[in-house]
Amino acid sequence: MAQFLFFFGRDPILSLAELTVCLNQENITIQSIWNNTALIEGTLSNPKKIIKKLGGTTKIAQVLFETPNLNSQTIFQKLEQNHFFEKLPSKFLFALSSVGKITRVQEEQVLRALKKGLKQTNKRLNKKKEPITNNTIFA
Repeated sequence: MAQFLFFFGRDPILSLAELTVCLNQENITIQSIWNNTALIEGTLSNPKKIIKKLGGTTKIAQVLFETPNLNSQTIFQKLEQNHFFEKLPSKFLFALSSVGKITRVQEEQVLRALKKGLKQTNKRLNKKKEPITNNTIFA
């Protein structure tokens, strides 16, 4: 079963209440909550429609895998096992968000793994300096 993270905005208590009501309609319960983020396990019928209903949720992200080893080789292997690079369209929005403690070095490891996989599928990762201001759904 798929896992999803819901990232809350400036009023996390209201966001959590809103999410709880929305998920009850889908018969899904929240597994855990931390750092203004909620983890759910289940099938979302339409993530794009759900995020539009949730004014207090800034992002929905699908969990692809968990790993205790945050290095580029491990990340690359996990992404390949999940056919992540093959599923990407030729043009897509990308943002990197972390939950918990992650160092700048670990962030760079993740980016290196992504670049390696994208290069093998003839896709590129362009770094933009301006922040992403729209809601981004990771699938």
